[in-house]
Amino acid sequence: KKNWRVFSSRYRHGRRRYWHLVAETHRLLRQFQSKFYYFLPDDDRLSQGFFSKSISAWNSIKDPAKISLMMHIEASRENSSVWTSVLPSKENEVVFRIGWVESGNFMCTLRFLQELEYTFPYISPQRWVDNPQISSGVGATLSQLFYDRHFSMFRTRDSLVAHIGVIHSKMNHNVKRESEHKTLYFSDGAEVYEELLDAASPVTASLASKWSRIASLHATINSLAHQVDQLYVYLNDYEFVPPYLHQSWIQVVQSQNAEGFGDLGDRGKFFWSNGSLTSTFHLTCDDDLIYPDNYVDHLVNSLRKYSEAVFLGVHGITLKQEMLRPARRVSKGYYASREVYLWSEPLDRDTTVHFVGTGTMIYNVDRIGRLDCINDFQVPNMADIWIGIFAQERNIPVITVKHEKDWIREVEYTYEDSLYAQMAPNRKKQSIITSIVESHVPWILNHPKTNQTTTNTPESPRTPESTISSEPSHLEL
Repeated sequence: KKNWRVFSSRYRHGRRRYWHLVAETHRLLRQFQSKFYYFLPDDDRLSQGFFSKSISAWNSIKDPAKISLMMHIEASRENSSVWTSVLPSKENEVVFRIGWVESGNFMCTLRFLQELEYTFPYISPQRWVDNPQISSGVGATLSQLFYDRHFSMFRTRDSLVAHIGVIHSKMNHNVKRESEHKTLYFSDGAEVYEELLDAASPVTASLASKWSRIASLHATINSLAHQVDQLYVYLNDYEFVPPYLHQSWIQVVQSQNAEGFGDLGDRGKFFWSNGSLTSTFHLTCDDDLIYPDNYVDHLVNSLRKYSEAVFLGVHGITLKQEMLRPARRVSKGYYASREVYLWSEPLDRDTTVHFVGTGTMIYNVDRIGRLDCINDFQVPNMADIWIGIFAQERNIPVITVKHEKDWIREVEYTYEDSLYAQMAPNRKKQSIITSIVESHVPWILNHPKTNQTTTNTPESPRTPESTISSEPSHLEL
């Protein structure tokens, strides 16, 4: 955008080098002269009238020693002293006096940068020797520095920013954030904040792969890369971890290193579903499919339309039970008793089915609960069947979602190696599947209690785009 400047770091700083990133940021700001400066993290959303409200609050402070104004309140720090001995106290109707400032969520003037001489003090790695999980130290350093120099730090009465990254800390990967880190008193209202949290709910995906699919897996990974927050990959009997999986957003488990599990077949995609998932939405995928750019958006938005636990996917199957167990006749078998809604063929409305293909499936983790890759999937390479059984036993609706023709693509030359191609001609395997499916007759179509009419596949992102308002222009962010 006009008058916007973007700077990129050459490497990832992480928690222990975050002080250096802040120092670089301050040095960059030496070339810009502005009346106000805003330091904001990338997981904030701004309130309506953000700049007008914050500038008004700043101007209401009469203390000549003012140095910073925090614009966010969370439960863990609402009434406590942080890094200094100063407890929050009311300064006026819109501002509280505090004794600390974080590395983000605050505004200041040029005086702040001048006091720091456009840099930031060095933080020794010794800080993390006894406590590897301790924070970056940037907020503590800033707070103590300004406190020792007798500057005054403040906070707005209401939160002018909404913190949406409260599920899992990106800088501290092993630390799960609880409710005390959620935003309090968001100036646009609690309902708006909950909507923002919902829109920003993290999405994870998982899949299992076999060695013969090392090339197609790469194509699958590339198609999901910009769509999910975290990807879990279970490698069945891979000789090594492919280089393209060595990425911070991908977690890999090799079957030979999975204690007591080994080659799980397609069950491997559920290896993390028994309590390890930190997301709201979880997708299970296959290693021979290329997913479209709006795949995750469409599935998440479709799932949001249901107010109950459902399994939703792009490939679905309904059983013709009169063929599966006909009166006085031999069963036609599972494969001959199916009505299939192919992922490659168009579907004009959401349709309730008995089974959904787990290579194109999504569910809400909180509503479905845990799935055990052994106990809930007793025979390997039948994940679709076991999900259907899991749903039947709990009266959970299973739904094939509206989609366009050839929306998902199959990687070339992988069909012959697919589970279906291996299962269909194998009478023994067919018999096992048929026996398992027959043991759960009658199969009920559990229609969802609440279902809104779906629309065409959307192009909109999960997180609403920011809007640019006619706020004051004499600012640096």
